[in-house]
Amino acid sequence: MDLENIALIATAIGVGVATWQIWESRKLAQATFEDCLTNNIEI
Repeated sequence: MDLENIALIATAIGVGVATWQIWESRKLAQATFEDCLTNNIEI
């Protein structure tokens, strides 16, 4: 395995981690918003 292949794999892993973080933050933001609606709390 040469350096270029290692870089490609690292990039793919980085993109996967970034996508997962965006997905998780979206779920958290939606849950927080719904909690605010349920409890009548202003954001």
